[in-house]
Amino acid sequence: MHCTMRYPPQVALQDMPIGNTKARLLMTTIGVPPPARSGMETTANIVGEKIIELNKHDMNDRLKTLEEVQKLRGYRQPNAISTQLDTRYNTNCIVSRHKFGQAASQAVTIVAENVTEQHEVVGMVLANKLCWTGAWLRNKGFDVTCPGGHENCTATMAAPVPINEQQMGYEVGKNICLQNFLINYATTDGDGRSAAGIQEAMREMEPLWETERLDDPTHLGQGMFRHLMKAQFDINIFPGDTTEEKQESKKLFSLDCKDRCQLIYNTLFSNQTSITEFGKKNAFYFRSYLGLLLRFLQRL
Repeated sequence: MHCTMRYPPQVALQDMPIGNTKARLLMTTIGVPPPARSGMETTANIVGEKIIELNKHDMNDRLKTLEEVQKLRGYRQPNAISTQLDTRYNTNCIVSRHKFGQAASQAVTIVAENVTEQHEVVGMVLANKLCWTGAWLRNKGFDVTCPGGHENCTATMAAPVPINEQQMGYEVGKNICLQNFLINYATTDGDGRSAAGIQEAMREMEPLWETERLDDPTHLGQGMFRHLMKAQFDINIFPGDTTEEKQESKKLFSLDCKDRCQLIYNTLFSNQTSITEFGKKNAFYFRSYLGLLLRFLQRL
């Protein structure tokens, strides 16, 4: 393949589910002589490094844009942003029957901004235990370890080490700190520890800095439902002839309270352009409804 045509196919393959093997098969079936597998893999490594570098510059530009937006809004500290983050694993279970330790071998933590409606990605960190080259060398009898035990190692952590969301949050927070930015709010799920890692990274830059962790609306509603189910109500307040029927009525009441609060929350935010505008116009009604609900529950 001509040198000027080496890179465009690899740029496309980076964002497709097929790899070099299927790409060579596709070229063969349409009558195009496929390039050598080794050459395609070398080109893929070059293109991958360039894409990583381009993504870092792009996320840095997005952070600078957020700073300009917050300056226009009159924030005292425009380099302090609100974010949301979560970690995704390459498995749907925590442990496995077939191997020791965690079932996941890869995880990615993605941080998106909450300053604008676009919610653009401003940070990302990958934890990877897999390295094909290292496994191949060990099967051939070479004494190599991953990560870093040989050239072009793709692993970022050793296989026995558990994937730690707090450590991943620290790494992504440190990358944001290197751009001279801070995170004041981190919205994440209820079982995640990424916000604690971000707090640790922020305090290395600002020792007195506080990063407040917020629950996302879904987990906030689930937490409200669980607290209502654990609450001790009078035994005769719910309809039913048996304990099971009363418990089912209590469950319906808890679900109704959760759904009503989420409906009000989503409705109030649906036509707003910013958190500030939401707070000025509708926060009073939202607090009033919650106050009435809490007083009602206290009577029970």
